[in-house]
Amino acid sequence: MHESQQRFDFISATLACKASLKMAHADLRHSLKQYFGFSSFRGIQESAIQHVLRGNDALVLAPTGGGKSLCFQLPAMLLNGVTLVVSPLLALMQDQVLALKQKKIAAEMIGSSQTQSHNEQVLKQISASNSVIRLLYVTPEYLVSDSFQQVLDDLYRRKVHGIICTCLRCTTFTDWSNDRHVAHRVVCHR
Repeated sequence: MHESQQRFDFISATLACKASLKMAHADLRHSLKQYFGFSSFRGIQESAIQHVLRGNDALVLAPTGGGKSLCFQLPAMLLNGVTLVVSPLLALMQDQVLALKQKKIAAEMIGSSQTQSHNEQVLKQISASNSVIRLLYVTPEYLVSDSFQQVLDDLYRRKVHGIICTCLRCTTFTDWSNDRHVAHRVVCHR
């Protein structure tokens, strides 16, 4: 495969943070062990997480399996409110939600691939003042739908602590110009 056509997975965590949190290395490692069962970070995970916890934006580039998801999942557990995860990769979202639930972390997925009843139930749960949902996974298309915009506005005012993570896979960065990524461009410009 030509170098310019290598596959990269990346996440970008965009913060309009209402709060920030500074944690000592030992405390962050304790949280890593408590929530995810790992005793140490890989690569740039710890510095990316610290950066996000301080209320900064982050763009994390790493190969598949490089631990990018932890860079938004751990902050989601440490900050109050909901982390909104936007991804076009349905199987990845389903796998992550299942894995988080197995770790007793409250995560849900909504989108056009789910039943309307399921989506309504999750939105009702997350809108409740006593909601325990920490990570809400949505597709870009569902995120920009008119039906979700009112909910999103309300959640952002009350409960979303500001992280919006987008997980994308592209063969080259020119994929952004394709029509199938219109929702991604809309998300990025909101």
